[in-house]
Amino acid sequence: MEVIPGGRSLERPLPWAAPRRALPRRVRPIQDETVPSYLRRMAIANHLPERIIREALGLRRGHRHPPLEVLATLAGLPAKSLLYALPDMRTGRTYPDLALHGRSIAGRPNEERLACRLCMAEKAVLTQVHCWMRHDQNVCLHHQIWIGPGDNEGRPQLSLIRLPEVVLAQRHHQRLIRLHGRDAIRIAFEEALVLHIDWLEHPLYAQRRHERFGNALGADWRVRQGGAVFNAVGYPEAVGLASVLVLPRWRAPTASRSASDFSDFCAAIREVAPHYAPRGGRDPLLHWLEDRARSSENSWNRLSETT
Repeated sequence: MEVIPGGRSLERPLPWAAPRRALPRRVRPIQDETVPSYLRRMAIANHLPERIIREALGLRRGHRHPPLEVLATLAGLPAKSLLYALPDMRTGRTYPDLALHGRSIAGRPNEERLACRLCMAEKAVLTQVHCWMRHDQNVCLHHQIWIGPGDNEGRPQLSLIRLPEVVLAQRHHQRLIRLHGRDAIRIAFEEALVLHIDWLEHPLYAQRRHERFGNALGADWRVRQGGAVFNAVGYPEAVGLASVLVLPRWRAPTASRSASDFSDFCAAIREVAPHYAPRGGRDPLLHWLEDRARSSENSWNRLSETT
């Protein structure tokens, strides 16, 4: 039988002998931890193969979500605590009795990433912990550690002590969310991540990036595209560009591709990247602006047809 918070239950016979008591060592989940990460830590703490834990929960290969009641029994924790901590356990169901507004969800647009190793060490957790992280969770501000996208290429998590502009970008990212809302910034930031790699192909920007690579890795640095260092070094410009792309004037321009709009848009970009110079028809930022203008015009036309 699986218990659902709020007093309801689902009578469903389990196809295996479910555990009747908790493991000897109780392991509390980290907030927003993935279920596979949590099960792995339970196995390590109790000196068991992870396979044994999964078998006890009735999990077959490729399955992520054990029955809530069974996991609660094995963990020795209340089912409600597991639902609050583990987004995977809430997938596909609604829980009106739980205060879940604003909590991370499992899956897109969130990503599985490693939690800050120093934060985990403070909790006496010395193994890797994978959590569901939002687009604005890229820097541990407490320890100045990069926890954003990209693998660590066999290195420890990247320290940002010598990259203070990346730490400031995280603070800027959070301010933008307070000003414009999480969803609006997520869309603008995702667009900026795609655009800024191309439109900042400029010697001045390349020099700035190379300086950051050197600060992060030393004189003999090597960086692979898509790695943690690569993503961290471009983060300040991506956040700066998102701060422009999120503005209502550019998302739904009222003047369709006018000369003044074009000039003002370029000026706004130069506040983020002073060296920016439009490259005519090949410039992806101008394509973005034209797409917004067309979308605005089409929306206006559809509205006019219905009024």
